[in-house]
Amino acid sequence: MSQNVDYDYENEELIDINLKCSICNEAMIDPVVTQCHHSFCRLCLEKWIQTDRLTCPSCRNGITINNSTAVTLLNFISMLDRILVKCKLCQQSNIQRGNFQDHIDKICTRKIIICKANVNGCSWSGPREQFQIHLDICTYLSLNDRRQHENSENVEKTTLELTHNHNFISQEENINGDLTLSHENEPIQIIQNQTIGDRIRNRIANCECVNLHIFDEHITAQDMLCIVSAFPNNTTLKYLELAKCSLRDIGVMFLTTHLSMCTHLQYLDLYDNSITDKGVQYLSNMLQLNRSLSVLRLGLNNITNKGLEMLVNTAVNHNQNLKHLSLFGNKLIDASCIYSVFHLIRNNRSIKKLNLEECNIFWHARKSIQLYRIMYYRTDLQILL
Repeated sequence: MSQNVDYDYENEELIDINLKCSICNEAMIDPVVTQCHHSFCRLCLEKWIQTDRLTCPSCRNGITINNSTAVTLLNFISMLDRILVKCKLCQQSNIQRGNFQDHIDKICTRKIIICKANVNGCSWSGPREQFQIHLDICTYLSLNDRRQHENSENVEKTTLELTHNHNFISQEENINGDLTLSHENEPIQIIQNQTIGDRIRNRIANCECVNLHIFDEHITAQDMLCIVSAFPNNTTLKYLELAKCSLRDIGVMFLTTHLSMCTHLQYLDLYDNSITDKGVQYLSNMLQLNRSLSVLRLGLNNITNKGLEMLVNTAVNHNQNLKHLSLFGNKLIDASCIYSVFHLIRNNRSIKKLNLEECNIFWHARKSIQLYRIMYYRTDLQILL
């Protein structure tokens, strides 16, 4: 092992050999690549060179630490981050390695922590699981600090609480793991100081959530960061709908960053979120890496012909898994989009349904698209205009 860490690998024998450092024979940590194109843990390579071994451990070509560069390939780093580990301290298993530090900092019950009132003179330290007991008797903790801790505990422990007040958040859940959130009439009231981001994150993290539907909520960029922090440890979510949630392009950016390597989400609906072509660029980048998403719905946004062109090019050149693409009601898409649609008809066989209804496409362009589809014998492709 190239570094002292507080975890063990699960099923270490199943780790791809291409992800292992040939010096320590374990999954690479902080990988670097030499000028001869071999990769190692940075610390392993530094120690190797410090012992006056100035040849590559793999091919024996001459190397120097100054000529090695950090590995930045997203695919490679993501595969390393997704390796499953087990915490040595609390014995929790099935933690993705990329999330292990977050586990130590926020979750691990055996992690030794100090009292928040240490600045006031409290000398207590102990495992996180005993902190609440200490907190009840700590005479150094101020009332404000105590309240802040209680609020923090509520964020971690409270699942999206249901209230029957018509003006509060409405939640429906069934035994299949479906979760629906919406608010009616008045803006959502925060229960126990939780934001909508906190609530959704906790629900995704604490239950087997399969289908998540969120309607007419104002989800800020900070909320989205909170929500996506639960994605890496969730392996059940298949259907995600964020409708009329004011995501805008920045929310899409945070969302797609965490969906690029997702292997289980199949349906994504971002209806009416003021998404522009910038947001479509983030989605296109995500689709180049994602291999599970089969339905993408982007109805009633501010997407133009350029956005459609980006999605089509991605579907043609990088993604063979997307089956249904909907751009319903994007009024900035007009008759000029026919060239992108023609490109899709000719060169993509995976998309089976394209929805361009209620876009600004005149009848002659619609007619041309349907004739082109017939000419190329694409009866398997349904185009709604």
